[in-house]
Amino acid sequence: MTLDVSLGNISEADARKLGATDDHEPGQTEPWVTNLICAFARAIGAVRVLETGAFRGDTTVALADAIGEGWLIAAELDQDRAYAVRDRLKANHRPGLIWRVEQKDALEVIRDLPENYLDLAFVDDSHEKEHVAEETDLLWTRTRPGGLLLYHDVFGVCDLQAVVKKYGGYSIDLPRMGPAGGLGIVQVTP
Repeated sequence: MTLDVSLGNISEADARKLGATDDHEPGQTEPWVTNLICAFARAIGAVRVLETGAFRGDTTVALADAIGEGWLIAAELDQDRAYAVRDRLKANHRPGLIWRVEQKDALEVIRDLPENYLDLAFVDDSHEKEHVAEETDLLWTRTRPGGLLLYHDVFGVCDLQAVVKKYGGYSIDLPRMGPAGGLGIVQVTP
């Protein structure tokens, strides 16, 4: 298999230099974006993390490593993907990490969280602006002040920059391996 970057804005050689491998699937978070997300989790000392749209679980497993001991919730609507993510987390067991994979719409999962519960949320499920805005409204009260809301696919065909900006955040355009990518960053304020 070869690395397909035909819909992105980066060459295959450059993608490989940044850590992409042949098993990268369209729609999967780029490895350099995953690295940034994990760096943010470490930087703020995150111990309660939510990921919406776990896909294959690559970012989920990386977040598990980044937080070490703590709580990790992955919301993945697709049944096969949810099972695959569960299997990956089981195979990569980390003592002190409590995790669960919810096969539900992310909005349901977020509604069930208490106020100020999360330190960090990575939003990468539905890329419809209205859905992402609703998620953000709910996450705002469920994330502690100073916590972070991170968004994938803010550039390209998804173009979620306006949603990120509405909440006082910033979007950075990074090399994309597909038609969308980048990272949106919002810090929750009191």
